[in-house]
Amino acid sequence: MSTGLITVNPDSDLRYGAKLMQKNQVSSLVVVDAKNNLKGIFTKTDLVNAYIEYFSLRHKVRAFMTKKVFTVAPDEPIHAAIMLMMGNRISRVVVTKNGSPVGIVSGKDLLPLGAYFSTQGGIGLKRKVQAFIPSGVKARMLVSDIMTPEPIVTEPDSDLADAAYVMIRNRISGLPVVGPRGALVGIVTKSDIVTALAHSSA
Repeated sequence: MSTGLITVNPDSDLRYGAKLMQKNQVSSLVVVDAKNNLKGIFTKTDLVNAYIEYFSLRHKVRAFMTKKVFTVAPDEPIHAAIMLMMGNRISRVVVTKNGSPVGIVSGKDLLPLGAYFSTQGGIGLKRKVQAFIPSGVKARMLVSDIMTPEPIVTEPDSDLADAAYVMIRNRISGLPVVGPRGALVGIVTKSDIVTALAHSSA
């Protein structure tokens, strides 16, 4: 279990909560009262919902999207995507063809492979993470075999709150951002929404 939990009180400002999540690289905060009694938990998804409700039309997607996107091709072996995600501590990679997104591989897509690989080392610890993937899986499975095809996308000039709503409605955590002719120019995630909220003024 995790110790040293990051806490807020029920009256804490939303932006303060977002800053705490961003600073401590956590996705949830424990809510306690003045006597340190547990009152609930506040998650990244709760913050995204709050951003949709209270911060509509404040920001464009381009202001907070991540421009450096890790990508793989549909015909690459699946272990290439796994190693890319583990090596860069990211939860998704975009599958591209001719520069345009055609799919996404996320942790959810990798769940069926859970019986076939394991990790050593700790995420968040400064240890080298190693993956042990049977050669049969490496040789036979391609990214196209497990990716989620036809990903929902957004555009740089879209309202960030609209992008957040699409994530919540579709129960996803990130959207590829496409420019002219559908070319991939970035990705926007729930973490980017938290960053936007942390930097928002009253």
